Amino acid sequence: MVRPEYKSTYATIVLAIYNSLRDEIKTRSTAQAGLVALNITAIGVMGGFFFGKGENPPEILLLIPMVSSVLGMLWIDHAINIAKQGRFIENVVMPELMQSIDLPSIPNYEVSIRRMEKRAGLRLFVLGTPILLIFAGIPLAAILYAFYVAKPATSNSVRFLGPAIVSCILLAVFLWLWIQAIGRGGQLWTGEDAPASEVKTP
Repeated sequence: MVRPEYKSTYATIVLAIYNSLRDEIKTRSTAQAGLVALNITAIGVMGGFFFGKGENPPEILLLIPMVSSVLGMLWIDHAINIAKQGRFIENVVMPELMQSIDLPSIPNYEVSIRRMEKRAGLRLFVLGTPILLIFAGIPLAAILYAFYVAKPATSNSVRFLGPAIVSCILLAVFLWLWIQAIGRGGQLWTGEDAPASEVKTP
């Protein structure tokens, strides 16, 4: 319990924590957008290089799933941390702020986000499908096309199979992370299986 004479100072500290967390969320969201743009650019460059000239080795296409899977994992890492920070704001920072300024409630955007996360269909089609297509759908097509255009002697060589196996492993790891994130709404990393509730003053 904060002593009455320190409530103003405590509210300032809590508000500073809130602003710091929101700034980090904004930074991570910007980084996510950058990862998407970088992935699209990389796919365009490698795909253009392969289709731009004839008789290019199909191993070039196998670079697409390697790059895309790693960038996708970084995207999910940002999403995990954004979810954790949002839940910390909702469950800790906002109640402490309301208590310090003696208000029964404060508008809290994080509550709306948690409501959307609990709607599995909306979460899948709005948040999940575009990311799946960008970081997994196109790379999977690149792998299949690489096998399709590779000559029998090439597809059985270590030079081709090595990158192909690495690409498949990285893509499988990304898909596992994506399924966990979308299927459980980020709860795997937040450790909160109970649905988020409205913020109330203790």
